[in-house]
Amino acid sequence: MGQVGIVIEMVICLTLLEQDITSYDFGDYASIPCCGSLQILWKGQDDCGRFKRRLLTLLGVLIGLFFGAVANPEKGPLHQVTGMAGKPVLFPLNITAGKTVLMIKWDLYPQNGTPFELAVLRNGQLRTSNLKDMDRLDVLNETTLRIKALQENETGVLNCRVTYTTSKMEIFSFNLTVSVPAPESDPPDVPSVSQSEGEWRKTLVWFIVAMTVAGFRFMQIVSRRSERVPNNRTPLIFIMGKKQRKKRRSSTDKNCDQVDQNGDDKR
Repeated sequence: MGQVGIVIEMVICLTLLEQDITSYDFGDYASIPCCGSLQILWKGQDDCGRFKRRLLTLLGVLIGLFFGAVANPEKGPLHQVTGMAGKPVLFPLNITAGKTVLMIKWDLYPQNGTPFELAVLRNGQLRTSNLKDMDRLDVLNETTLRIKALQENETGVLNCRVTYTTSKMEIFSFNLTVSVPAPESDPPDVPSVSQSEGEWRKTLVWFIVAMTVAGFRFMQIVSRRSERVPNNRTPLIFIMGKKQRKKRRSSTDKNCDQVDQNGDDKR
């Protein structure tokens, strides 16, 4: 390697670990100029042995932290959540008091479909994997996910991964069941008994009123005609009545005469 310094940059993802290792002293072999970037300085061949030992120690520490914090997250019980398609639903988290949340990630495992990342909350900002879900998802009380309008294909298991600032992780699981409302069918237009009775009563009332008005009108007409007839003359209606009575009497008398004649002939 000679006296020429070789600079090797290794970018290590510390998103899940979030350990403050800026205070670690690696001498002339390593430095951390920025968060998440580890710069290793390899100055010469004479320092190769010590550099390798310290590098192995560093890698061992990182691997131990990674598997200790991620490999065995705390898992909570499976919560049952039932919702209606098109309606809102909440997914509250039972965060232990005193813990500070660093990041929350929601992954949906649909019953019929491929698992996908639903949303991620970090630094108070909610990010969705699908831009169409930006208006459909929001967060209440800093940790509770709300889906404003459920979809039919979202039946399945929703896993919520909570990462704390202490590098510990906790998983909350929700068994989501989305039910579809039954289509509303128009009932047949069958008049009820009370409605039929009401219509019948209205018809009867109107019939009585019409007959009363017609009778009153008829009496007015008759009275007006009777006023027009002179005192020495009988109204036409009474004259017609008398004529009819005379006809009936004459027909009756004729019948009686015929009966008498038939009796005389027999004698």
